[in-house]
Amino acid sequence: MFHHGDCRRAAIPVHPAKDVSPYLLSDVLKQVKISEADFLRAIGRR
Repeated sequence: MFHHGDCRRAAIPVHPAKDVSPYLLSDVLKQVKISEADFLRAIGRR
């Protein structure tokens, strides 16, 4: 479960040995109202 500071939440499916599809990731980011750039910064990719 992803928790944002202002109480927004989204369930992130985790499947060992499978990548999350770009479409699913995009949908999740829209649900929690986070830009791709903010997400990448949060996981240390930018």
